[in-house]
Amino acid sequence: MNGKKKRHVILIVLAVVVLAAGILGGRELWLYEHPEIQIRFSHDRSEDLYRSYPICSIRSRSHIGQGYAKQYGEELRQYWEATNEVFVWISEQYQKPLYVTSDVTIGDGKTVISFRGTGTSMTTGETEEIHRDCVLDFEMHAEVLRSEEEPELTVSDWNPEEEGQQNQAETIYDPEAGVTVTLRDISNIGASIVIRREDEDAGTEVTYGDAYILQRRIEGEWQDAETIIDDYGFTMIGHTVGCGEEVSNFYKWDWLYGVLEPGEYRMVYDVFRKTEGAGSAQKYREYIRFQL
Repeated sequence: MNGKKKRHVILIVLAVVVLAAGILGGRELWLYEHPEIQIRFSHDRSEDLYRSYPICSIRSRSHIGQGYAKQYGEELRQYWEATNEVFVWISEQYQKPLYVTSDVTIGDGKTVISFRGTGTSMTTGETEEIHRDCVLDFEMHAEVLRSEEEPELTVSDWNPEEEGQQNQAETIYDPEAGVTVTLRDISNIGASIVIRREDEDAGTEVTYGDAYILQRRIEGEWQDAETIIDDYGFTMIGHTVGCGEEVSNFYKWDWLYGVLEPGEYRMVYDVFRKTEGAGSAQKYREYIRFQL
């Protein structure tokens, strides 16, 4: 091959490389500007309580920087601040019986997060109507997934007395925290955590929150389960467990971990005990294993 042909081949190769780099770069830029943002609705149920709150999450698609443009991080920050303010307001103003639903409407240059329901006022003891809207002055680039659009639920009945059954969890008792805990209604997208307080110390407050971690046992070692989104947060609300009381909340985890595959998992969460007059609460980390 003479020099002229060599130069021609080199130019062709360089052109192909530049074209491929341009295509890949363009794709990365498009993914950077178009992350996957979804709003799903949690469903917390227990006796005299139902709460359905909108949970927003983002999953980056690009390898540029944090994986998505700065504007989306700012959108999520404003969303989380606005909704968390309402979550805290409801928890501080109302007690059981409590029924709250929510919805998110995006359009006409704004995002409206609506909360509707009824609750028992902690001040008057009367049932009051809950009617509150959060209005963001921009349209979120988010997909709103309501219950009929979410993954199909795969459920098996939980029976702690039946050995070898799938979709079951162990029951643990933590004498220091003063609680017995298990999981029920276990499925591939969520489970109900059931906490029963065993002590009668009226001068001590026992609480737990919405935050948790899922771990999976792989080759004998526990590892944090892989999340399907990068940036997320939990509602900063404390659920109180009264003396001798049993409470149950449903934790829906497919928005964070996706639909779980069969295997051995454990849910990691914190229980807090605060004695009257103490400056801070004592934290107890709990681990409850379950099988899918």
